[in-house]
Order: sequence, then C-alpha cells, then structure tokens
Amino acid sequence: MAGMAAAHGASASDIVMFEHDDFQGRQLQASGSLGDFHPRGFNDIVSSVIVRRGHWELCTHARFDGPCIVLGPGRYPSLDPMHFNDRVSSLRPAAGHGGDRGHGDRNGDLVLFRHADFQGRSIGLDSREPDLNRFGLNDEVSSVVVRRGVWQLCSDAGYSGTCIELSPGSYPTLRPYGLNDTLSSARRVSGRHREAHRAPLPAPGWGREAGPTPATPACTQALSVTIANERGRVDRVELFDGEVEEFRVSDDEVGVRGAGQYHTARAVRPFRFECSYDLRSGQVSSMRLRD
Repeated sequence: MAGMAAAHGASASDIVMFEHDDFQGRQLQASGSLGDFHPRGFNDIVSSVIVRRGHWELCTHARFDGPCIVLGPGRYPSLDPMHFNDRVSSLRPAAGHGGDRGHGDRNGDLVLFRHADFQGRSIGLDSREPDLNRFGLNDEVSSVVVRRGVWQLCSDAGYSGTCIELSPGSYPTLRPYGLNDTLSSARRVSGRHREAHRAPLPAPGWGREAGPTPATPACTQALSVTIANERGRVDRVELFDGEVEEFRVSDDEVGVRGAGQYHTARAVRPFRFECSYDLRSGQVSSMRLRD
C-alpha cells in the first residue's frame, strides 16, 4: 500500500504528490493505482506533483471519476494553472501509456496528436474513449493516424455533437473536417481485426485543406456520380487542394488522381480516386474510388 513518506524515501515511487505548492508539506507516494485519497488523509489537498516514471491520470473524484488530467514525467510546482489545485481524489497509470514515451504514446490503433502534421504530445488508443479531457487533450487534437479499423471522432464527450468516421490512413490536419481543436471523444465503429497490420506513422511536414482543384470537369462529374451510386445519398463532395494531379496515360488519354471527402447526413468520409478520360471526346473511360 502506498502512503505518506518522508522525502528521503521517495525514490522508490513513480509519482509523488505534495500538500503545498513548490513540493512543500506532506507527501503521498504511489507506484500503482489509488482509487480514493480520503482514507489516506490526502483528499482534495494535492497542490504540486513530481512524476518520475510513466504517465499518470489524476482525477477529481474517487474511483477515477470526474474531470481528469494526465501528467507525464516532470516537475509540476503547482496544479493551479490546470485548475486541479486541491481537487485530486484518485490516480492511476494513464490508459494507452506503458511508460515514459517522451512526447507521448504513439502506439495504438488510433493515435491523436496535439498539433498538425503529427507534432506535439500524442496518445494512442485501442478502445473507446468517451472523454479526452482525462488525457489533457480535450479540444486540442489537430492531427490523427488511424492504423486499424474505422473510428468515429466526435466534437463532444460521449460520442455526440459533430462526428466523422475515419478509415486507416494519416490525417495531418482535422481542419477540413471541422474538428480541429474541437475533438472530445473517439471510438472504434468497425474493423477491429480487418487489417492485417498497422500502418506506419507518417513523416511530418505536409498538410491538406478542402478547396478547389484543377481536376477536369469530366472526372469531377463522374466522381460525384460514382460516389452517389456506390455510397448512397451524399450531401457534398470536396477535393483536397494540392492533392489532385493530372498525368498522361497515353497520347489520347489523360488521368486524374487525388483525394477528398464526401459529406453524408451522419458523417464525413475521406476517399481517394483515379480517373481516366479521352482527350478528344472528353469521355471518362475509367473511374476507381476507394475509402
């Protein structure tokens, strides 16, 4: 059982909590979960923290309930900037974190990044998460990697508000989906074991936005018809600016390929396409669409 300890005995613990700011006053050490600080006389009095190893979830209510934050290795002389001063009632190792991973955990079927282009702190998820507030990333996620399955990402806790569904792939910005810095919950909706392997993390430094493209009118029209026929009713189709290109197939045929997204009543879904058309007649000879 973890409990009060003098400073000289703190080296065996992974996390040390202090009664006052600047690591002063009584201490409570832990190397495992503590579901209720009340029996230890430490409920709602933690003001500063030292995390030596791992990532730890600190919650305002017993049994890991209420608003929570996640702290990685470091010294936190005051919890007041996080609005957690004198509020902590329980703690446990953070889900998705198996230890100190520098800027965060990049393992998981879904990896969320604080900044665009897969930069900043990250967390990896393998199961549903109804409230990202407990990871300290509520309304802060800007880019995403989906390695396995189809995931629903929502603007409000409890999988509500504006939601989109993303298939395996790399999404260097959530801005085209209207979820940049607004993501609050995420869950897998299909494909738990569908892919044989996880996609690698992408290299940083590239992005995309929804907007106009140089795609020919013939391919654009054929794309809209194909999406409607294969995916059902669609409210809007958008192509990503800078990700659509033309290429020569033969002397008489030109190809167009790129990426975009289509909006339905329930979700926004990304796609990639490749189209070929005859230069003389303008007729589309082939159209391939994949989510």
